[in-house]
Amino acid sequence: MWLEEVYEQNKKLDIEFIHKYGANLESMRDKNILSLLVEIGELANETRCFKYWSVKGPSPKEVILEEYADVVTMVLCFCNYLHANIQNTVSDLMYRTLDLQFLELYQSVSEFRHDYTASKIETILSKVLVLGHSLGFTDQDMKKACFRKMGIVQERLESNY
Repeated sequence: MWLEEVYEQNKKLDIEFIHKYGANLESMRDKNILSLLVEIGELANETRCFKYWSVKGPSPKEVILEEYADVVTMVLCFCNYLHANIQNTVSDLMYRTLDLQFLELYQSVSEFRHDYTASKIETILSKVLVLGHSLGFTDQDMKKACFRKMGIVQERLESNY
């Protein structure tokens, strides 16, 4: 599965990140959760699914896919920290509109702050994966975008971004 390949590479980046910045994951938890919420918001903004007042369409697929990859890689960081099982990702979001999928994702991430468990991040991951398909992305699209994003993160680590 494409996600397993991305997850393994993301774990390596997590190790480098922690080594470089010496971040205590527990003390950075709220900042990381807020970062995830911001990334989800950036993704929603590019889809424009909630902007009923605007005639402007969504951003190009590549832009949305880049924002989506940001969300996936952040969720996978939490999966790594909590030793989550990424194999059994099933979500009930499939038949909901995009705006409802985003709202439920926000709610799940907000709850995650108080229920910081592998089970909760597994639920979030499954919702993110369904969202990707709802946005029209193939597994190959998502895999390529995540690897591209991790390449950017690697460059930033090396250049003291």
